[in-house]
Amino acid sequence: MRILQVTHRFFSRSGGGSYVIRNLSKSLQQRGHEVTIICSNYHFEQEYVGELTKTGVTVIPFQVQWNFGQFYYTKDMGEWLDQNLETFDVVHINGVRNYQNLLVIKYAKKYGIPVVMQAHGSLERIGSHKILKKLFDVIFLPPILGGTSKYIALSQSEKNSHIRMGVEASKVVIIPNGVNANDYQDLPERGSFKRFYGIPEDKKIILYVGRIDQTKGIDLLIRAYKLILNEFEDVILVIAGSDDGYKRSLVQLVKSNDLEDDVLFIDYVSEKQKLSAFIDSTVFVTPRFYGFPITFIESCACGLPIVTTDGGDYLDWIDGQVGYNTSYDETELYQAIKKVISDNQLRVQFAYTCQQLVKKSLNWAVIVKEVESVYMKETLGVQKNEN
Repeated sequence: MRILQVTHRFFSRSGGGSYVIRNLSKSLQQRGHEVTIICSNYHFEQEYVGELTKTGVTVIPFQVQWNFGQFYYTKDMGEWLDQNLETFDVVHINGVRNYQNLLVIKYAKKYGIPVVMQAHGSLERIGSHKILKKLFDVIFLPPILGGTSKYIALSQSEKNSHIRMGVEASKVVIIPNGVNANDYQDLPERGSFKRFYGIPEDKKIILYVGRIDQTKGIDLLIRAYKLILNEFEDVILVIAGSDDGYKRSLVQLVKSNDLEDDVLFIDYVSEKQKLSAFIDSTVFVTPRFYGFPITFIESCACGLPIVTTDGGDYLDWIDGQVGYNTSYDETELYQAIKKVISDNQLRVQFAYTCQQLVKKSLNWAVIVKEVESVYMKETLGVQKNEN
């Protein structure tokens, strides 16, 4: 099949969506398909796509004429779609509220090309630009949904979000995110992360890795961590990730709670540093999430238990199996973290289940076949329009 992946932005620090597109495209190409990715040139990194293009995947960035609230206007992409879209068998659009989707829907309808949408946790109107998102939903979302034939949700809770937006349940298939299991065969040496950042060897690390964003509930984690320190002196909180405009507020929260010596902020970490952090940590905590965080799977692949809450979406494989999923409350979060850091046997049990889960289901070797099946069903019997 000739598969077109479409995204409004594609670079290393743009979050899990780019990671998924990159790895899915690579896996599809390796299975004999011909994959092209089109995106805006916003923060485009040639180095990021270099390895991908070596596998045969084509990546085409388009100039951003203007940007308003992450709405990247790429006029030339429309002309390219008009000239090239009819040569593809299926289009996979990534994200919901973007200009690129409007273009794809227009030309997919013109040429009779099936469209598959994957929201990557972006359905809910959360975070910044809520008014703009609502306006987009009123004006532009109906034609996008009307022109999409199939939806990929990351979890049952995200499927429910689709249904609340008016999508028929039968049009939504649940396919989780994954990692490349082979990338976790040769993990970094234990202790290297602690040595690099001057963390005492006997300190237990509570780790958060991800964008420093208001929607993630990191403030709740800091307050829960203060309760932890009332009982445990050998625990440090590490918050690692690129700032989405919320770090200053968190730094102030840390200062107001006299936690400057106990909380370590680290800017964006490389893939190798991230693995080292997982290996040296005792528990991985993301208080609130939407979609299916890649960091959860990366944590599992490294055998690191997870603690999260019901403040956002819900994943049914976490609670009691690889960690805990508690209510969105600082005391409840503190108690869940306490259980993990104080029980060595429990951590060993969670770690084993974590790694088995990645080997059996949460890896691209399995997931690519599920996505491929969706494409094939959508293209079966499709008659392209002649123009």
